[in-house]
Amino acid sequence: MKYLQEKLNVLGKKNSDVFIIHTADEKYIIAIPDIHWSAEVNGLAEFDAKVNHLIDSLTFHLYEGNSQELAHSISLLTVK
Repeated sequence: MKYLQEKLNVLGKKNSDVFIIHTADEKYIIAIPDIHWSAEVNGLAEFDAKVNHLIDSLTFHLYEGNSQELAHSISLLTVK
């Protein structure tokens, strides 16, 4: 299991922590505590599938902000 912590601009909050755990079964557990959000994505899924899953989750959770841009930024962290 790998652990990654990055900082992203989340809904206008500069440098929000993004925590990512890469599990042994090729999944990513992603959490952004500042917005009380977390999700799981399959690491073997196509990049666009990951982005779309995150967009759906973020859109459901958030009522404002650019969830597409945030989902894309998060997905990029899962390909490093």
